[in-house]
Amino acid sequence: LEAGRDFAVIKDRAGCYGEAAVSLRETMDFSINLLSKKDLVCKGTCDGELAVSITGTGALNPHSFSWQIGGTTSPSKILTKRCAGIYTAIVTAAGGCRVTKTFEIKEPEKAFTVEVSNDLQFCKNSTVEINALQPDGKAYKWTLPDGGAVTTPVASIAQTGQYKVEVTNSLGCNATDAFNVTFLDIETSADFALAF
Repeated sequence: LEAGRDFAVIKDRAGCYGEAAVSLRETMDFSINLLSKKDLVCKGTCDGELAVSITGTGALNPHSFSWQIGGTTSPSKILTKRCAGIYTAIVTAAGGCRVTKTFEIKEPEKAFTVEVSNDLQFCKNSTVEINALQPDGKAYKWTLPDGGAVTTPVASIAQTGQYKVEVTNSLGCNATDAFNVTFLDIETSADFALAF
């Protein structure tokens, strides 16, 4: 049967006939389709993306769309700057019928990390260099105790205070390590050098 108004004819055991009008409405057919998805390149970041479209006969009729994101919702069919997790797309027709579909933004299992050094102590006047070179390191930025910066893997240690290094790998992931350096009030030869 097609959508519209039809009549049902009923005959009982005595041969009597009866008619009844029946209205059939067309089913709202919705389909939620993934247009694009961007998983996370770096673990722990929130730059994932999702985009969907709505098709089917029901898409031509009044309906609403939303994403269920934890305890919040978003009406846009395009999500940006999203963390790893499950996202549910919901289409609701004017009559209350709903269609849902879930999508997952994934992230790498392992994070990019950097471990350069623990806290250090040296005799004053020592000449010390710390090497933060990483196998996949592409860019380096040291922040020195006085606020100065070094953009090479190796930094000279000549001040008391905190040293912080940020390393960027080939995928654009960033990792940092920080440690404190103390120079003890003990003299040492100017020719004595340490390298790590």
